[in-house]
Amino acid sequence: MDKKLKRLFISWYDKTSLEGILDVLKERQVEVVASDGTAEFLRKKGISCLSVSEWIGFPPLLEGRVKTLHPLVFASILARDDHEIDQLDVTHYSLKPFDAVLVELYPFEKTLRTGAEENEMIEKIDIGGVSLIRAAAKNYHHVLVISRPEQLFSFKEILLRGYTTLPERKKFAKEAFSRTMTYDATIYKWFSEWPPIDSIVLSGDMMPLRYGENPDQEGFFVGDLSFYVDILQGKTLSYNNILDVSAALTLLKEFNEPAAVVIKHGNACGVASHKDEDLVLKLALASDPLSAFGGIIAKNRTVTLQDAEELSKMFFEILIAPDFTHEALAVFRKNEKRILLRLKSSPEKDWQLREVLFGYLLQTSQRISAHNWELVAGDAFSDHELEDALFGVKVVKHLLSNAIVIVKDKQLIGAGMGQPNRVDAVRHAIEKAHRFGFSLDGSILVSDGFFPFTDSLELALEQGIRHVVEPGGSLRDKEIIQFCQEKKISLIFTHQRYFKH
Repeated sequence: MDKKLKRLFISWYDKTSLEGILDVLKERQVEVVASDGTAEFLRKKGISCLSVSEWIGFPPLLEGRVKTLHPLVFASILARDDHEIDQLDVTHYSLKPFDAVLVELYPFEKTLRTGAEENEMIEKIDIGGVSLIRAAAKNYHHVLVISRPEQLFSFKEILLRGYTTLPERKKFAKEAFSRTMTYDATIYKWFSEWPPIDSIVLSGDMMPLRYGENPDQEGFFVGDLSFYVDILQGKTLSYNNILDVSAALTLLKEFNEPAAVVIKHGNACGVASHKDEDLVLKLALASDPLSAFGGIIAKNRTVTLQDAEELSKMFFEILIAPDFTHEALAVFRKNEKRILLRLKSSPEKDWQLREVLFGYLLQTSQRISAHNWELVAGDAFSDHELEDALFGVKVVKHLLSNAIVIVKDKQLIGAGMGQPNRVDAVRHAIEKAHRFGFSLDGSILVSDGFFPFTDSLELALEQGIRHVVEPGGSLRDKEIIQFCQEKKISLIFTHQRYFKH
């Protein structure tokens, strides 16, 4: 449903950032109601507007702490033009519903970074602004909400057009709730006095951990573990435990069929998928039994007595599964230091947030697109080989770059990861496979990035590997394809890179 822009409400902290929309406000001649300070600025710039105080008949109270918190203001934001009772109130109380609400909050985050005293910080906690944003976002079917200076350019284009669409109103409403969420979370962390907070924060309960990544570091977890897992036995999870559990579950989510993974220091050292769910755990442990010692193990099917007896032969930190049989639990209770987690719900995250020295990085989560794959050299993969190829891509996607995996019968048999060059990653993967007695005949090599030279392929060929999967995209792709054609190597380009840093 499109909505014409006829009446706006504006309450903006940094008035200078409004400069870019002033000409359009004059041209469109929309009706504007503004907070007193914003109204004064707009009038000086030649924009006709009504101040909130003039409209509601009340001046700012309590030294400006109360300015916009009034039924006339909020009723005019929340009124629904397709709702009969709302429209009766609009008529009875002479309301003039708004079509757009523009609010910039007090700069709590920016003030926090200056090291301001407590009294100044308290006065930078916005009350009315947050309420205005939430009210407009709630009523996105009828009202557009602008909550960040970066959105003013888009708003200018909308203003020139003269109307808003429902999809864009919903988009801005979502961004508005993101703004109020991070704003409130920053205030919460300031009251908690830990840790130092920048302009992007995580919300949720903050739980102290035994220590951080190392014993001399403090550590906290922000979130709600109990929503996702039940801790059946074992000590409290540590900082590193949570990192590895996250890595295990993120990889395990790639598989619908029975699967098991073993994680050590954030990387997968064992992965297997098999139609026999009683076999997957044994196969995953066999990928690299040396590294599995002290690892984090996850299975996407019920842990059985057979699994428990297999695991009782070794030391592991954590076992995660959707359920455990009573017989399996009886075996594990003989050593209650081992942590057992029953997975209740696996988080679905469309975005990934990472902290860097000077801020934060935010990106969408990656999905594998097998329909874009292209056979560029050699004979076609059999159905079984294609299944192995997809299995390998699912695994390599979760290893630190540069990463190479060698897989066979949906089992990880060799891996090289975190290498500064791809040749070493291939060499490590081959060495790992040989060390644990795997035959490379019929195996498939999968790379997280393209091969810029033929040296990696030459190493693979020496071991009899004749099926390779890589993204493609190198300047030397033609040379790589020609080499594979001459050496009778079947090569698939996925046209999708899987870097992880």
